[in-house]
Amino acid sequence: MSEDKIVLKMCHLKKSTLKDHFDEVVDIVSQPKYICKKCLRIANDKSLLCKPKKLTKEL
Repeated sequence: MSEDKIVLKMCHLKKSTLKDHFDEVVDIVSQPKYICKKCLRIANDKSLLCKPKKLTKEL
């Protein structure tokens, strides 16, 4: 992974970092599979969240 890629957990990123890596963030959150139970950020990979919980669609 190159140095300009996001390597920290989404939960720990500052707003300015999210803005600087906008395209990468869009890829990470465009089809979320997990949500952080602490801060409610979402991601498609649970390793990017500090307290991930699988998203489920229960009706």
